[in-house]
Amino acid sequence: MLLYGYDRIKDQHSVTGGTLKKAARQSGIQLDRVDRLIEPYGPLVNIAGFKKGRRYGLNNQGIRKAEDLLDQIIG
Repeated sequence: MLLYGYDRIKDQHSVTGGTLKKAARQSGIQLDRVDRLIEPYGPLVNIAGFKKGRRYGLNNQGIRKAEDLLDQIIG
C-alpha cells in the first residue's frame, strides 16, 4: 500500500528502500530491511538497482492488487 500511495499521490513510480523504510516507520511498521519485507510480494513489485541504491515500484499486477485491497477496505 505504501508503494501504491507513492505511485498515485506523489507520482513516484519507484522509491528507494530508505524512503520505504522511513514511510513504514511513520505508519507504525517496524522493520530492519525492506527487501525482506517485499520478498513474498515479488511478483507484484519491480525491483531495480542493488544495495543501497535499490528502488521498488509496483507492476501492473501490484497496482491491481492494491486497488482491490482499497476497495475491500473502503467498500
